[in-house]
Amino acid sequence: MHVLVPIDGSEPSVRALSFGIDLADRFDGELDVVHIGDPNAAATEQLLDRTREQCEAGGVEATIEARPEVEDESRLHYATKIGGQILELADERGVDHIVMGSHGRSGLDEYVLGSAAETVLDAQEYPVTVVP
Repeated sequence: MHVLVPIDGSEPSVRALSFGIDLADRFDGELDVVHIGDPNAAATEQLLDRTREQCEAGGVEATIEARPEVEDESRLHYATKIGGQILELADERGVDHIVMGSHGRSGLDEYVLGSAAETVLDAQEYPVTVVP
C-alpha cells in the first residue's frame, strides 16, 4: 500500500501523519509526506522555510524520527495549491490511499472540514481517511 499524508504542522496533520505511518507500516507499504504551505505567502523560499519551522514545532519531525523504519521510505514534497496539488501528487506517485487532517492552520476549526480536505474528498479519486 502506498500512502500519501499531506502535513502543515497543525495538530490534525500531526495526528494524520501518525495514523499514516501506522497504516503504511501495517501493510508493509510506502509513505509519501507532503509539506503544505500557505498559498497566500509572497516568497516561495520564505514560505518553505516557514512551513518547515511549523512542521518541526508541530511535532512532525519527531513523529517521523520516532519511526525510522518508515522514514527511509518517506519523501518530502512542498506544495502551495493545497487540495488540487495533493490530488496531482497522488496521481504522479500512484498512491493507494490519502490520510490527512480535517483542518489545516487556517484557524477555521468551526467548519466540519477544511477546504483542502473537502477538495480531496469531493474528487472521489482515492480512498481518504480524514483525521480530526
